[in-house]
Amino acid sequence: MTILPNLPARLALPAALALALAVPLAAVAAMPEPMAAMHCEHHPELPACGPAKTLPDTTNAPAASAPAVVELADGAFYVMRAAPVTKTINGTPLRLFAYNGSVPGPLLKVRQGTQVTIGFENAIDQPSTIHWHGLRVDYREDGTPGIGQPAIPPGSRAFYRLRFPDEGMYWYHPHVREDYQQDAGLYGNVWVLPADSAAYAPVAQEIPLLLDDILIENGAQVPWGRVHADYAIMGRYGNVRLVNGETAQQFTAKTGDRVRLYLTNAANVRNFRLKLPGQKLRVVGSDGGRTERETLVDTLLLGPSERAIVEIQFPRAGSFALYDDTPADRVKLASFEVSGDAPADAADPALRDNPLMSSDLERLQAAVAAEPKFQLTMDVRFGGPGGGAHAGHGTAAAPSTPPPAPAAPAAPSLPKPITLPDPHAGHG
Repeated sequence: MTILPNLPARLALPAALALALAVPLAAVAAMPEPMAAMHCEHHPELPACGPAKTLPDTTNAPAASAPAVVELADGAFYVMRAAPVTKTINGTPLRLFAYNGSVPGPLLKVRQGTQVTIGFENAIDQPSTIHWHGLRVDYREDGTPGIGQPAIPPGSRAFYRLRFPDEGMYWYHPHVREDYQQDAGLYGNVWVLPADSAAYAPVAQEIPLLLDDILIENGAQVPWGRVHADYAIMGRYGNVRLVNGETAQQFTAKTGDRVRLYLTNAANVRNFRLKLPGQKLRVVGSDGGRTERETLVDTLLLGPSERAIVEIQFPRAGSFALYDDTPADRVKLASFEVSGDAPADAADPALRDNPLMSSDLERLQAAVAAEPKFQLTMDVRFGGPGGGAHAGHGTAAAPSTPPPAPAAPAAPSLPKPITLPDPHAGHG
């Protein structure tokens, strides 16, 4: 991943706002919490104090467009630009961020086993990255600040070199202020088509559904914390559900059709409980592509960041709907108008196993059952008075015996501390 600074773009805040924010905001944000609290008690008017809120600066920003479907061949180069846009949902004008002008961003379609390069241009007013959620990439291309790269400053660009060893549906989003940037529209799907054309059963349609929500109150968009998350660290519940950036989606099908849905939950904190009344959902894939064994469920719970691949079949003509069916409410996400007579061969096919995954699991089970060749013992100790909660940490390795007890209460001499990678990096 390579970063290049000084991208020419429409990035500057209005001069008066930038002047007002530059010194006080940075100064207060850098203070220790007790000092910052005392400072804000006497100067609540400062932007970094109190309930300081913000929305994307959409001065001269274009209206959001429909998401594009972009097919990338092996070795392709494609540029993604994060920038402000405007969009109206339920009659409410919104100020959002977008990749390449759309919310969600473009659907990237690639073939399993290929490699591409993505150029990222940051044209929003805060540092950002692109995290490739679920993809097995080199940690330097993962888009996690502090692990493989620094955050990309406003007006700069970076390059991500991606490979796609696994089929399935994945997604991308920032790993900086997800509570704000992701919630404001910076997210999209990466669809990795299987190299094996027989990996999934034939269907009449394949439909990606990217689920999200947004918070609108009293006919207005609710702003975000200017400096820090003002809800939970990952974000907040919205009260308007979105499907592919809209409040609902409509589709048509023929009686007997089998349709495959590729579902992604891009909401920051909302779980979606998916139900198609009167119909079973056939789960054929999940976060990492095709599952070991297909299953039938009445409802499917999809947590934040999770993906699922499900198939539905329409046995008769009429109207069908996919709902977020919760204890509090039932919200329609997608509707299907089905017409025509049922074909003679419209029987529901048998549930299938995934022989490739079964063979992989058999090899893994054999490895787990084998005697370990090495044993690593982690020894974490806390220092005495004055040592602090972080004192004396480290690691020690031993064949099979526990580490010796320290000879005295003083902090023991242990190997130098190591820095462990962020467990959230590359999560999927």
